Amino acid sequence: MTTKPSPYHRRVAEQKRAAIVEAATRLFLDAGYAGASPAKVAEAAGVSDGTAKTTN
Repeated sequence: MTTKPSPYHRRVAEQKRAAIVEAATRLFLDAGYAGASPAKVAEAAGVSDGTAKTTN
């Protein structure tokens, strides 16, 4: 049985996704792709490294 995430969890996931995209864009522009590892993106976005690697 699969349940849908609550509105709260969907909102938190969207906020994390937006933070990751913003941080990645900033790092790509500043340091290029070679200077923007998932760990650096996660740190800049304020999320865990695993979150940054799995967010679609």
